[in-house]
Amino acid sequence: LTNRTWIEARGKQGNCASALHVFNWIMKQVIEKNGCLMVAYGQLIHIHREEDFVNKLGKFIDDDIDLWASPGTVAHVATLEQQLNSKFGWTMRCFIHDGQVVLVQIVATCGHTSFRRGKSKSSQPGIEVYPMFTIPRQGNETQYDVIKDIWQGNQYLEQSIFPVKKVTLKSRGMEEPLDLQIPHHPFQLMECLYGNWMVPSSKHASNHMKVVC
Repeated sequence: LTNRTWIEARGKQGNCASALHVFNWIMKQVIEKNGCLMVAYGQLIHIHREEDFVNKLGKFIDDDIDLWASPGTVAHVATLEQQLNSKFGWTMRCFIHDGQVVLVQIVATCGHTSFRRGKSKSSQPGIEVYPMFTIPRQGNETQYDVIKDIWQGNQYLEQSIFPVKKVTLKSRGMEEPLDLQIPHHPFQLMECLYGNWMVPSSKHASNHMKVVC
């Protein structure tokens, strides 16, 4: 991926694209390849509760865009970095554990000053891609119907996630509609992760939950 010297130099130039424009472009590339990239966690709440990623003033409601992705889509997204550089002034970094990508962070170079492990910081909300793998159900190694978010460690029933739903969202932050993918049972997942998700809260989803949704 792009080295730190280029990232710092590009960031000083300014004029990085907005997170929604970058997200919209990535979604188009994924959909074109019949990939799987779903809105997750806090953003899943916002598109159902506020029906947008931004508030009435056009400001982002959250500090990042959380996405679940199939392994194949994670690999495809990684190949887009050079285009993210040239088209939008964005970059990405991958976190690897035991030879496996466990998190991809897509970040605007503008204002990007922290290169340490953790939440990215830049002039725009980051886009975080969490790889999801099918694993056997505990106690039945032949039944592969559990989906695991490798970074968060949470496990979900396959029927809650797939088949993905395709929705179109008109956002205040974009002139054109956003074509999105969401889990098959979003309300069930949000209630499971957050309880009463209709009430705004600073609560984050729990980590390392075992097949509860």
